[in-house]
Amino acid sequence: MDSGFISNESRVVYETLNIIKRFTSDGILRSAGSKAEAKEFKNGFPSSWFNEWEKARFHLIDSWQQDYTVHFSHEGWRGRVRALSWLAAMDDKKRKCADDELEKRLNEGFTNEELLIPHRCSIVILKSS
Repeated sequence: MDSGFISNESRVVYETLNIIKRFTSDGILRSAGSKAEAKEFKNGFPSSWFNEWEKARFHLIDSWQQDYTVHFSHEGWRGRVRALSWLAAMDDKKRKCADDELEKRLNEGFTNEELLIPHRCSIVILKSS
């Protein structure tokens, strides 16, 4: 199972990611681990993982994706963002500056206290042989 916010379906997520990019060393946000190297995906997972699972004698029973919405306050969204690996990799000063800029942007452009953030959960069911 893999779950997270959907980056291309929400203005607040789009603007949040742009703020984070400005504080990374090269302005690029990369996926974590082997997802960063994947060229093709199937139901949210790198296609190569399905071959690896098969080689490890796990057989695919089912896979699907489910979209849902999570409601955040401004502070709740900032807390969620601070937990992202991109911010964890920053030094304290950059992390604070990114958080401060996000707080300012939320207060200026998203005056409604509640933020509706689209998420997607990707699921595979495997059976070992």
